[in-house]
Amino acid sequence: KNSVDVLQALAKDNTAIVSTWALHAIMLTVDAAGHNLSASINQILTLIQELLMATPGNRITVLECCGKLLNTIISAIGPELQADAARRKRLLAMCTELQRSTSGAVRLTGLNGIQQMIIFAPQHVDIPTFVPQLQTTLSSKNLQLRCAAAACLRQISQREPALVFRNATGIESKLFRMLDSENDPRLQFDLREAITGMLTAL
Repeated sequence: KNSVDVLQALAKDNTAIVSTWALHAIMLTVDAAGHNLSASINQILTLIQELLMATPGNRITVLECCGKLLNTIISAIGPELQADAARRKRLLAMCTELQRSTSGAVRLTGLNGIQQMIIFAPQHVDIPTFVPQLQTTLSSKNLQLRCAAAACLRQISQREPALVFRNATGIESKLFRMLDSENDPRLQFDLREAITGMLTAL
């Protein structure tokens, strides 16, 4: 067995710390190898899928590592996702599953994954369904989730501002209110840019 096979076996360990470190090691391997690991990508995606289905919701570190590994794979495949319908469908399904978690850290990985999918294969992401989810996430008590949602909205509003207006009623008022209440510099930047993008649709 090669090192990736060994790590995948360890990732299925019933001990959370063993599984977490194995997933982290696979993530570093994918990040370093990129396209050179393409033959193993489907196998790793199957591993993530199995873990998302089998791992209890309270094993947050394992689920979060699954999400981070998924994001690393999306980055490794990159623009090729536009022509790879099978992988694209699997990745989107897993990102959606991550967003159903009760953990903010796990949901964040799913949100980041969809944001990457919008970068690499925007025409294949259901933006009208995704935008209302972002609007809801803007009200989260979790700052990281609010930041990620604002960054996604900025990205979408710069490409498809009309879609944001059509699918998120009252979003402009929400963003203006957040500008008054949020202190995080990056979040404020994304809010301003999202508003500016949407104004072009008026």
